[in-house]
Amino acid sequence: MPKSKRINALILDNFPIIVESLTKQLQTKDVINEIYHAVSIKKATEFINNNNIGFIALDIKQNDFDALSFIKKIRNNGFEGSILVISSYGYNTYSDSVKALGANGYISKEEPISLIDDAINNILRGYTLFKKTTVTHKEKKLSSRELTILNKLLNGKSNKQISEDLSLSTKTISTYKTRILAKYNANSLFDLLKINSSIIQKC
Repeated sequence: MPKSKRINALILDNFPIIVESLTKQLQTKDVINEIYHAVSIKKATEFINNNNIGFIALDIKQNDFDALSFIKKIRNNGFEGSILVISSYGYNTYSDSVKALGANGYISKEEPISLIDDAINNILRGYTLFKKTTVTHKEKKLSSRELTILNKLLNGKSNKQISEDLSLSTKTISTYKTRILAKYNANSLFDLLKINSSIIQKC
């Protein structure tokens, strides 16, 4: 990225300490002009449409925010800036999926601040950053659709609510849910919550 080209940055995260840390890091970058913060898809979309956003840092799951759908939507709408997912989830859970949707990088919040800063620098220079992962029996590969539904289930949404969000039948959502449970060898959503927690801690 040419040094003369300055861009605005957008942070999508609902944890003040994360927002403050990322803001301080971005303020040291010569290519960054203004830094915006949003916690909703509506506000984030407004910033992107009106403020020459060239860099986005966001987490996967925060309140009702679905980062997977958001990344897909803005890429389909022509957003050409850089997207770095800085997530509380481990690499094996979402890294490949956000890459397929058009993100430029994925890094865990558990990494040292210096490593996250290096990731930001590399993304701003035009590189991509995805850690190579292996899948164990506890870390199953899910499709983008399965990950979206898993995300909504873990946010407490019912099959009916998810079907309305995704314009799919409740029967289809039920089929996806059954498939997800089978991949994790879980018998219920409660089991899935426990398994998902162990994956995050392990990664």
